[in-house]
Amino acid sequence: MNNEEPKIIDTVDNTSNNTSSNTNTVAPVIVYKKVSNKATIFLLLVIICLFGACYYFNKEKNDTINYYKNEYSPINSKEEVKLDVDSVLVQSLYNKIKTDVLEDVANPNFDDNLKRYLSYRNLTTDDIYASNCNLFKTSEMRFFKCDDKTFTPNAFKEETLIRKYKEIFGEEYVIPHGSIQLGTTCIGGYEYIAERKEYVQGKCTRVDKDLVDVEKTIDSATSTEDIIKINELVRYYKAGGDIPNYLKNGMYTYTFKLDKNYNYIFVNKELTDGRG
Repeated sequence: MNNEEPKIIDTVDNTSNNTSSNTNTVAPVIVYKKVSNKATIFLLLVIICLFGACYYFNKEKNDTINYYKNEYSPINSKEEVKLDVDSVLVQSLYNKIKTDVLEDVANPNFDDNLKRYLSYRNLTTDDIYASNCNLFKTSEMRFFKCDDKTFTPNAFKEETLIRKYKEIFGEEYVIPHGSIQLGTTCIGGYEYIAERKEYVQGKCTRVDKDLVDVEKTIDSATSTEDIIKINELVRYYKAGGDIPNYLKNGMYTYTFKLDKNYNYIFVNKELTDGRG
């Protein structure tokens, strides 16, 4: 290997004769500039180190991703995987959908009215603000009224509820707008005012009574590929009396599915093991 770098130097003969002023050009002379061996070795070492660092960090990143996928994400498993019922994932999904005894008595069916109410229930305090009673119709919700002289209602935007509804139930679903009230109880209490594109709170003029008790616990939770199932054990009871026929004891299964945005959306709730 030649450690000398060629360098071309043009030389010109400026000698003139007596009869002509033309310049005679002499052939270029090539000289060699010596390059330090130490500099060459240093550059090679820098290049090798850069390639090595890129390979190391890329491998470390891939190893980390694979570790979490294998250790913490059950979605790659085609076999049923048992999940920790106290895990953040299971608890967060369950808390979005679970209902208490008053909600069960007021609206026992998992219909559009309950979905709209659950979307409202999952809003944060930052989504809700103080408003007014403009265009509120007392006839829309039984036992609710709104009077600016004695009551300052809360409100939230239509688009806020739409976003929360899609987050829980899926991007492809359209929320059926309407007042938020379970049965004729005080649960909910927000009237949908289309002209304002807002949901506005009313003041309830009655008091709901809890006539039935319930015990609800998560019995188990499993995952198969992109599906998570949470099994809830439910027991309704009433001191000195019978519970309504529409309240069923047993095991209820909540099904959630991972959507294209990597968000678990609610699919359905069904009684999978009735126990009287």
